[in-house]
Amino acid sequence: MDWMQLLTRLQTLNPALARHLQEWQGVTIAGYSDAIWQPFSKSFQQQPSNDTLLDIEQIASVQAEMDTGIAEQLRLNPVVLTVHHTAPIFHPIALQTLLLAMAGNHPPKCLPVLATDWVPMDNMFHPRGILLPEKDKLVTYHLFSKKTRKQLVSHTNPFDAAMVRNLIDDLNKSSRSGAVSENTKRRGVDFLETFYLDSRVLGQTSYRRQCSLVNQLAWQKLFPKTALHYINVSDFFLPLLKKSITDQSSIIYKILFDTEFRAAVLDVLDGVGGCWDSRNNSGTLFFWQQKSGKMYPLLKLEHNCLSNPNAEFELQPQVLYNALQEGDLLPGLFLVFVQLMFVEGLACIGGMRQIGYNQTIREGLLRVCEERAPEFVEQIQGFPVERFAAGINVLNVTRKCPATLFDVLEHGELLQTNWRSENFRDAVLGASDYLLALSG
Repeated sequence: MDWMQLLTRLQTLNPALARHLQEWQGVTIAGYSDAIWQPFSKSFQQQPSNDTLLDIEQIASVQAEMDTGIAEQLRLNPVVLTVHHTAPIFHPIALQTLLLAMAGNHPPKCLPVLATDWVPMDNMFHPRGILLPEKDKLVTYHLFSKKTRKQLVSHTNPFDAAMVRNLIDDLNKSSRSGAVSENTKRRGVDFLETFYLDSRVLGQTSYRRQCSLVNQLAWQKLFPKTALHYINVSDFFLPLLKKSITDQSSIIYKILFDTEFRAAVLDVLDGVGGCWDSRNNSGTLFFWQQKSGKMYPLLKLEHNCLSNPNAEFELQPQVLYNALQEGDLLPGLFLVFVQLMFVEGLACIGGMRQIGYNQTIREGLLRVCEERAPEFVEQIQGFPVERFAAGINVLNVTRKCPATLFDVLEHGELLQTNWRSENFRDAVLGASDYLLALSG
């Protein structure tokens, strides 16, 4: 597939991404990386609140066991990566996103990742276990049992040393039977023994925080001068949302509790990714019900109540506040991004789908606000949502084989090549299968 063929297909599947790629096709990987960290125009005035930045810094500093300076970086340049699901960074997309983010001529001192842990354990990043590269495919091995498949990562208990040793035994058996090569087995065992059995990792109180620490420790071996701060959304987001729900001057309050404004938002964003789809009965209306560590959509809105066959929640500030406090509700992607971008002022650099639906969310909300709530126009209009970082193969082992975490840990010389100066367009073409599959 050549460049024009890719753009033609994307114009149907993901027109926002197609326009963006056409605009940036002539830059280098380093040039695009620099642009990721400078998305705001000089005229844009909104700044993140100091309280929010200090909350993020506190979480990052506790995990890193040191002062991180992340608040100062975000104060000067409020940009975060929001593509990752909470999991070890085994999947090529996860690693390649981070490599792109630090490939610039002026990389940030740290990479702030806001990882989504309100996702099931059974997803493409495979938080249930590990992903090992074997020839031209990824082989999965499970650390957690099958019964955790639909369980949220945010609600999963930490693994222990016995579980890790059982996984090591499985790898050894697979190697002896010929299911995987000796080299693949060795890579997996070395990683598990080095990082999963680290006393600091085993001492974490939840699996999500074990994932964060494993990723930070592995990244530190590769890039000791550029810290990775991998912060789970569930560890900091709910206090921000609860504050907005009780603040009559916030756009979140307007969306949820002004019936006419809410109806207009529901109509203009119906069918948009990350929102809700009344025709196909998919997505969720603002929130998910959470019960026993699993998520259930709320797709019915009648008599000022969100409901599904098993639960009902009145759209009233104290009711929603209490439900969030008790863990009965979790915010949908729409509320997460509206809060992060238009309330907190954080530019969210995500994946190939996020660039599309966040543009649509911005423009849809802007139209509703221009007609019904002009006081919110300034904080929405022009807010940067046009960058993305996931779905670009910036570093390859061979022409069609993107480097994985295991590759770069074992072959550090890969990072010493001139990959940063390669053409951005070629890196996108190398990931065209991902882009097309995940844009559809």
